[in-house]
Amino acid sequence: MTSNLFKIFQSICRSVRDEPRPQGDNKLSDDYLTQLVYLFGDDLINALTLIDDKRIYLVRSDSGRQVFKVLSQDKPIHYICYKNAYYCTCLAFKHKVISSDSIMCKHLIATRIADAMGLIEIENINDQQMADLLK
Repeated sequence: MTSNLFKIFQSICRSVRDEPRPQGDNKLSDDYLTQLVYLFGDDLINALTLIDDKRIYLVRSDSGRQVFKVLSQDKPIHYICYKNAYYCTCLAFKHKVISSDSIMCKHLIATRIADAMGLIEIENINDQQMADLLK
């Protein structure tokens, strides 16, 4: 069941990415929102808040490595989500995703939706800074 939900989410993100939207339209359609609420419930609200608050960055190094950096809503810290893998450094990922039946934490949900919508700030850093970020 979890893998089917994961595939549904990937399909929604592809559709969002491919859907033509007027310039400056940063809203998901009601159809997509309904589907996403079904998949994620309250985690979706928290993920959308991260997107609305512009707390998601795509960090790129000189050598081409890329990760998402998500700034915490209530703490002066950040979480790393890998661009090409569904993994997050937050505690919720370890407790809810690895040890339970959730398919993603709010940070992964937010990074994938924001990426599909083109709402991510890009931060370019050198390779040493990337190594430090991933420590």
